[in-house]
Amino acid sequence: RVQHNNTVTISFMLLMPFVTYRLAEELNVSGVIAVVILGLAIARFSNKILPEQMKAQSKNIWEIIIFLLNGLIFILIGLEFPYIARSIKHEHILPYTLYALAITMAALLLRFFRVYMQQVNLERAYKKGHPRVTVNSLYDFKNSLIISWSGMRGIVSLAIAIGLPKHLQDGTPFPMRNAIVFISVAVVLFTLVGQGLTLPWLIRRLRG
Repeated sequence: RVQHNNTVTISFMLLMPFVTYRLAEELNVSGVIAVVILGLAIARFSNKILPEQMKAQSKNIWEIIIFLLNGLIFILIGLEFPYIARSIKHEHILPYTLYALAITMAALLLRFFRVYMQQVNLERAYKKGHPRVTVNSLYDFKNSLIISWSGMRGIVSLAIAIGLPKHLQDGTPFPMRNAIVFISVAVVLFTLVGQGLTLPWLIRRLRG
């Protein structure tokens, strides 16, 4: 009876991340990483187990939650970043910024490689006549580049960085916490501002 009750099932799915995070923290492992793994597992198995109506309802609810959490992340950036920036020595700001730029470029390359491999797998499945892969599922190099360039990076890393304790159990400050948060925020800003401002120009160049 519970399995076919959409309200109970979706409510249980919404509670699972909080329970998982708490259990992971009690076991002295990363709660954020545990929740990310849980999300991947839910996305994988829900497509096979849940009926279509429940999947549609769940998707709408999660889209609202994701929208709210993205807004919350920027609120946290506004609250944390000024304090973090003031606590870092001036001679360290440039090296940390360069580290963030290097991480951003590496993330872009990994994103492009992932999109390219997905394109190869889709083309392979289409040639084999896979029923769920149609010609509309395929995309060329230009679209692959646009997909790779769009999207913000570093949100999960920033959540992990902000979630780091300010002090260790013995009362000493957590080593390099401010540097980690600074670099994580810089990566988010690089992808948000840099890619966001250049994406329209890139689309015009590729499609012009």
